[in-house]
Amino acid sequence: MSRHLLPTLAQIWRHRSLQGRLAWRLGLLFLVSVAVGILPLVVRLEEAGGVVQRKVLRGQANELMAVFNHGGLSLDRLPPDLANRYALEEDGVIYAVWDQHGRLLTQSLPRAANTLREALNQPDTEYFFRPPGEPERYGLATPIKLGDRTLTLAVAQSPTADQKIINGLLDEFVRDILLFGIPVALIAAAIGVWTIRSSLTPIQEVSEEAAAIGLDRLDHRLDGKNLPSEVLPLVDAFNTALARLEGSFRHHRRFIADAAHQLRTPLAVVQARLESGEADMAAVRTDVRRLSRLVAQLLSLSRLSGTPLPRTDRVMAGELTAGELVTLAPFIRSLGKSIELEVVEDFPLVCNTGAVAEALRNLVENAVAYGPTGGTVEVRVGPGPILSVADRGPGLQGEDPLTLAEPFVRGAAGAGITGSGLGLAIAMEIMRQHGGRLAARDRHGGGALFSLCFENT
Repeated sequence: MSRHLLPTLAQIWRHRSLQGRLAWRLGLLFLVSVAVGILPLVVRLEEAGGVVQRKVLRGQANELMAVFNHGGLSLDRLPPDLANRYALEEDGVIYAVWDQHGRLLTQSLPRAANTLREALNQPDTEYFFRPPGEPERYGLATPIKLGDRTLTLAVAQSPTADQKIINGLLDEFVRDILLFGIPVALIAAAIGVWTIRSSLTPIQEVSEEAAAIGLDRLDHRLDGKNLPSEVLPLVDAFNTALARLEGSFRHHRRFIADAAHQLRTPLAVVQARLESGEADMAAVRTDVRRLSRLVAQLLSLSRLSGTPLPRTDRVMAGELTAGELVTLAPFIRSLGKSIELEVVEDFPLVCNTGAVAEALRNLVENAVAYGPTGGTVEVRVGPGPILSVADRGPGLQGEDPLTLAEPFVRGAAGAGITGSGLGLAIAMEIMRQHGGRLAARDRHGGGALFSLCFENT
């Protein structure tokens, strides 16, 4: 049974409801406080009764010792009032005396020695006892000197009037606790539960308010005005997360709208050419390739935004860059342009090689698109953990690099240039997931310089 009881008590103590936890723990605290306050008083009253009884028994023993020292061991030689008291057993008084060998010398009544026989258990020391079968009588055993003999004197009597008063007070005290303490405890428990519930009502209201927030109410924020100060950090964190969610949702909604717009125009062009009956298949193929490239970039950006990149590949930056440029070289030459690679300072990378290659490819394709006919795209590794791509095109023309890296955003210099406006956004997201950044500035002598900075990789 105890095995089943302990898990139950543990479950109650770790109640998932805050209200339940507070109720149980405050109730336990109340009971412990009451016990700590009452038990010492009860114990003190018990001790007081014992002290009174011991004092009375010592007085009884001293009185008898004085008589025995004066007149010897005989009930007949007791003073009349004392002899009468023992003869009538007033207040339950009895006594008996034994020698050091345990032989009975005298007793107040024929059965007194038998009642007080426990006194022989420790004949050499004073001690108090309760005679067997005498629940209402208290006893004292003590060694006494009578001439050159050491005897054992045992006395007993019923509780004194003082002790009866103390016992009565104790009984009445316990009875009053049962009569009034339990109702008071129940009232206190009810007040405690009401206080806990009323204190937690604002939390319940805020939780219902939070549950009502949907996609159409992402601009709503929780009001922590009436909440306990301990809960405010949680509400503030929720509002902050909600603000981020709202910004992300708006960003994705705008992204979807822009993507639909970007896809609609080339699809309409392809459809018109196919429906004209005199479609230029070379132009259709070009449009289809452009659409394929746009869809691929959309999928790439969506994948990057949804799942963290694994970064477990170890490669030298120069090796990765050279491999990507070898792949791009035929395409660049077909456009009448060239590309150069300079490794100023090679450095190791722990990265996702496919993603970094894609970021570098996007920068190179942008440089090729914006550079002049017959121009050269310059790619540099280093100095430091940086891959940079430079061209001799129109440059940034005062545009903010962060704005240019927004999806589908194209600067003033991009007018008339084929592209989706996603390359820089993809490169920036890849660098963010690598703990780095995308940097851009105008070049001396014209053109733009875009850099993949791996300071934190």
